[in-house]
Amino acid sequence: MKEESIKLMECQYSEANLMLDVIAQYAKSAIQSVIIINGMAIISILTFIGNTIERGFVYNKWLIGFTIFCFCVGIIGGMLGYCFAYLSQQSFRRIYENNNSADEKGVLYRNIGFGVVIASIVFFFIGCILGVFSIVP
Repeated sequence: MKEESIKLMECQYSEANLMLDVIAQYAKSAIQSVIIINGMAIISILTFIGNTIERGFVYNKWLIGFTIFCFCVGIIGGMLGYCFAYLSQQSFRRIYENNNSADEKGVLYRNIGFGVVIASIVFFFIGCILGVFSIVP
Protein backbone atom coordinates (compact mmCIF):
# COMPACT_ATOMS: atom_id res chain seq x y z
CA MET A 1 0.00 0.00 0.00
CA LYS A 2 2.77 2.41 0.92
CA GLU A 3 4.69 1.69 -2.31
CA GLU A 4 1.58 2.36 -4.38
CA SER A 5 1.02 5.74 -2.73
CA ILE A 6 4.68 6.65 -3.28
CA LYS A 7 4.46 5.68 -6.95
CA LEU A 8 1.24 7.68 -7.27
CA MET A 9 2.90 10.73 -5.72
CA GLU A 10 5.90 10.35 -8.05
CA CYS A 11 3.58 10.13 -11.04
CA GLN A 12 1.66 13.22 -9.95
CA TYR A 13 4.93 15.08 -9.35
CA SER A 14 6.27 14.22 -12.81
CA GLU A 15 2.92 15.14 -14.41
CA ALA A 16 2.96 18.51 -12.64
CA ASN A 17 6.54 19.13 -13.78
CA LEU A 18 5.57 18.25 -17.34
CA MET A 19 2.66 20.70 -17.25
CA LEU A 20 4.90 23.44 -15.87
CA ASP A 21 7.43 22.77 -18.62
CA VAL A 22 4.74 23.00 -21.31
CA ILE A 23 3.43 26.27 -19.88
CA ALA A 24 6.98 27.60 -19.65
CA GLN A 25 7.59 26.76 -23.32
CA TYR A 26 4.46 28.67 -24.38
CA ALA A 27 5.47 31.65 -22.26
CA LYS A 28 9.00 31.53 -23.65
CA SER A 29 7.70 31.54 -27.22
CA ALA A 30 5.41 34.50 -26.54
CA ILE A 31 8.14 36.51 -24.87
CA GLN A 32 10.63 35.75 -27.64
CA SER A 33 8.07 36.85 -30.22
CA VAL A 34 7.50 40.16 -28.44
CA ILE A 35 11.23 40.87 -28.29
CA ILE A 36 11.78 39.89 -31.93
CA ILE A 37 8.89 41.93 -33.39
CA ASN A 38 9.84 45.05 -31.44
CA GLY A 39 13.51 44.67 -32.35
CA MET A 40 12.77 44.15 -36.01
CA ALA A 41 10.47 47.16 -35.98
CA ILE A 42 13.33 49.34 -34.71
CA ILE A 43 15.62 47.97 -37.40
CA SER A 44 12.95 48.68 -40.04
CA ILE A 45 12.49 52.27 -38.88
CA LEU A 46 16.24 52.91 -38.84
CA THR A 47 16.62 51.35 -42.30
CA PHE A 48 13.77 53.51 -43.58
CA ILE A 49 15.40 56.65 -42.20
CA GLY A 50 18.76 55.69 -43.67
CA ASN A 51 17.29 55.07 -47.11
CA THR A 52 15.13 58.19 -47.27
CA ILE A 53 17.21 60.85 -45.56
CA GLU A 54 19.38 61.39 -48.65
CA ARG A 55 16.36 61.75 -50.92
CA GLY A 56 14.90 64.61 -48.96
CA PHE A 57 11.86 62.68 -47.73
CA VAL A 58 10.02 64.72 -45.10
CA TYR A 59 8.78 62.98 -41.97
CA ASN A 60 7.98 63.99 -38.44
CA LYS A 61 11.17 63.47 -36.43
CA TRP A 62 9.39 63.66 -33.08
CA LEU A 63 6.91 60.95 -34.02
CA ILE A 64 9.73 58.77 -35.37
CA GLY A 65 11.49 59.25 -32.04
CA PHE A 66 8.37 58.29 -30.10
CA THR A 67 7.91 55.31 -32.41
CA ILE A 68 11.39 54.02 -31.66
CA PHE A 69 10.81 54.73 -27.96
CA CYS A 70 7.63 52.59 -28.00
CA PHE A 71 9.47 49.71 -29.65
CA CYS A 72 12.29 50.01 -27.09
CA VAL A 73 9.75 49.88 -24.26
CA GLY A 74 8.34 46.76 -25.92
CA ILE A 75 11.78 45.11 -25.87
CA ILE A 76 12.34 46.06 -22.23
CA GLY A 77 8.89 44.67 -21.41
CA GLY A 78 9.84 41.39 -23.07
CA MET A 79 13.03 41.17 -21.03
CA LEU A 80 11.12 41.92 -17.84
CA GLY A 81 8.66 39.23 -18.88
CA TYR A 82 11.56 36.75 -18.94
CA CYS A 83 12.58 37.80 -15.43
CA PHE A 84 9.09 37.47 -14.00
CA ALA A 85 8.53 34.15 -15.80
CA TYR A 86 11.69 32.80 -14.19
CA LEU A 87 10.66 34.01 -10.74
CA SER A 88 7.17 32.55 -11.06
CA GLN A 89 8.48 29.18 -12.28
CA GLN A 90 10.86 29.00 -9.33
CA SER A 91 7.99 29.73 -6.94
CA PHE A 92 5.69 27.17 -8.55
CA ARG A 93 8.37 24.48 -8.52
CA ARG A 94 8.83 25.02 -4.78
CA ILE A 95 5.12 24.24 -4.33
CA TYR A 96 5.55 20.74 -5.73
CA GLU A 97 8.86 20.13 -4.01
CA ASN A 98 7.47 21.05 -0.59
CA ASN A 99 3.87 19.86 -1.16
CA ASN A 100 2.61 23.34 -0.30
CA SER A 101 -0.53 24.98 -1.50
CA ALA A 102 -0.59 28.04 -3.73
CA ASP A 103 2.38 30.37 -3.47
CA GLU A 104 1.24 33.98 -3.48
CA LYS A 105 4.58 35.29 -4.76
CA GLY A 106 4.49 32.92 -7.72
CA VAL A 107 1.00 34.05 -8.67
CA LEU A 108 2.03 37.70 -8.28
CA TYR A 109 5.14 37.20 -10.44
CA ARG A 110 3.11 35.38 -13.08
CA ASN A 111 0.49 38.14 -13.21
CA ILE A 112 3.10 40.89 -13.41
CA GLY A 113 4.96 39.01 -16.14
CA PHE A 114 1.75 38.49 -18.09
CA GLY A 115 0.87 42.17 -17.75
CA VAL A 116 4.32 43.28 -18.85
CA VAL A 117 4.19 41.11 -21.99
CA ILE A 118 0.69 42.38 -22.83
CA ALA A 119 1.97 45.95 -22.34
CA SER A 120 4.83 45.16 -24.74
CA ILE A 121 2.33 44.10 -27.38
CA VAL A 122 0.31 47.29 -26.78
CA PHE A 123 3.46 49.41 -27.14
CA PHE A 124 4.24 47.61 -30.39
CA PHE A 125 0.86 48.58 -31.83
CA ILE A 126 1.19 52.15 -30.54
CA GLY A 127 4.62 52.30 -32.18
CA CYS A 128 3.15 51.03 -35.45
CA ILE A 129 0.43 53.67 -35.42
CA LEU A 130 2.89 56.44 -34.57
CA GLY A 131 5.23 55.20 -37.28
CA VAL A 132 2.52 55.40 -39.90
CA PHE A 133 1.50 58.92 -38.84
CA SER A 134 5.14 60.04 -38.80
CA ILE A 135 5.71 59.23 -42.48
CA VAL A 136 2.32 60.22 -43.90
CA PRO A 137 2.56 63.82 -45.19
